Amino acid sequence: MLLVLDPNADFRLVSLVKPAELWTQASYNSSKRLGELPHEASREVFSGQWSTIAMRILRGSGAARGKGGEERLRLWWPALDVAFLFGELDSMLRSQLYHCHRFAQAIGYLTGFKTWSEPEQSDPVNEAERFYRMWRKPAGVKFSDLLKKEFDVKKMVGRLDSMDDAKLNVLGVAYDLLRSGVPSAMEIAREEAKGKISRWLDLADRALDYVSEDAGSFYFAKAREYADSNILEPSPAVARERVERLTVLDLASFESQETRLLSINVALNDLWTQARREWRIATMRTRIAARRKRLQMKDERVPTFVVVDEAHHLAPSEPQGVAERTLREQFRTIAAEGRKYGIFLILASQRPDKLDPFVLSECENKAIMKLNSEPVLNMAQGTLGLDDIQRSILRKCLECGTGRVLLLGQWASDGPQWLHCAARRTVESGRSLSHEHWAVPPD
Repeated sequence: MLLVLDPNADFRLVSLVKPAELWTQASYNSSKRLGELPHEASREVFSGQWSTIAMRILRGSGAARGKGGEERLRLWWPALDVAFLFGELDSMLRSQLYHCHRFAQAIGYLTGFKTWSEPEQSDPVNEAERFYRMWRKPAGVKFSDLLKKEFDVKKMVGRLDSMDDAKLNVLGVAYDLLRSGVPSAMEIAREEAKGKISRWLDLADRALDYVSEDAGSFYFAKAREYADSNILEPSPAVARERVERLTVLDLASFESQETRLLSINVALNDLWTQARREWRIATMRTRIAARRKRLQMKDERVPTFVVVDEAHHLAPSEPQGVAERTLREQFRTIAAEGRKYGIFLILASQRPDKLDPFVLSECENKAIMKLNSEPVLNMAQGTLGLDDIQRSILRKCLECGTGRVLLLGQWASDGPQWLHCAARRTVESGRSLSHEHWAVPPD
C-alpha cells in the first residue's frame, strides 16, 4: 500500500492516464536530455493494469466525491491531537484544554457506542457541549448519575453484535481477538466493552473538575471553528472507513497550514494504529496455531510505504511550534520502529540539510538525482553520510539529466548503481512554467 503526502497537488489526477501519444510518439533527445520512454506496448496495456488499482484522493475544501477517487477528508473531533488544535499556549491553559478535550473524547466514544447501530449519527462536538452545559448547570442531579442514566452499560454492550468491523476497529473492543479467531471472542469483547465504558464514564465525570468556565468556553468556540471549516465527520467509523492500495493526501487543497498539518497527523495516527493492530492479530494467530499444533498461519499483511514530498517541510531539523514538533516526532517514530509493523518512509527533498538528522540517520537507502554545483555536492555528501563513496562517482551527479538517479545503500548491494526512471504515465496536475514563456536567445 502507498500513502502519498502531496504538498504541490502533483498526484491529484493520478487516476487519469496520459494520452496515447506518450506511447506512439515516445522519444528521447540525448543532447537536450529530454523525453519520455514508457515500457508498455500501448496506452491500453497500461490503462488496463492501472484501472485495477484501488485509489483514494483525500482533499480539503471543494472535493467532489466519486470523481476520480476524490473525496473530502473527514476528521472525527474526539480523535484529534490537542497539540494541533491549540498550538502555543501557556501551560495552565493548555492543561485545562487537555482535560476538556479528554472529556470530549469520553463523550464521543460513549455516544458512538450508544448510536452506531442507528442510521443517524450524533455530532460529537454538539454532544460534548451539551453534556458540558449540564455539568456547568446541574439540575439537582449528580453528574455521574446523569451520565449512567444516559449511557446504560448493559444496553450499550448489547450493541456489539450489530457493529461491523470498521466500528469495532475504531473502538478497539477486542477487535484483535475477533479477527484472530480466539474461541469465545465475543464474550471477551463484551467484558472489555464493559471496562471501556466504565472508564469513559469515570473520565467524563472527573475531567471537567480541572477546567475553568473561561477555558471551557474557549475550547468549544475553537471546536466550532473546526466544525465550520467543514472537515469534521460525526462518525469515526466513516472518517476512517478504509485505506486503499493508493491513497493521496492532497495537502495543497487545504486552506491553512493548521489544517494541513492536522490532516497529516490524523493520517499517520490512523496508519500507525491500524498497523499495530494488524501486527497483534498476526501474532495472535501464530500463537493459536502453535497451541493447536499446526503450522504457523500465513501472515497476509503487506508493506505500507509513506511517500513524503518536500519532506524538509514536514520533518524539519528546526520545527516551528507545537504542531510541527509533534509531527516530527511521528516521523521519528515511524523511521525508528516502522519496520516492525511494515511501515516504511520514502522521503523526497531538494534540501536534505534541512531534514531532521534523526530521521535521516534511519535512511538505509538513498537515491541522488541532479546536483547543481560543487557546494551542493559537498553539502549532500556530508548530510547524507556519503564519505565512503568515491568522489568521482558522486561528481557524475553534477551531469545528470532528467530522470537519471544514483542508488546507494542496501538496494544497491553490489555498490553504487545508476538507473533511469521510467516515464510518468499518469497526468500531473502540479506543473512548472512552460518552456515557451522563458526568454530565449535570438536565432
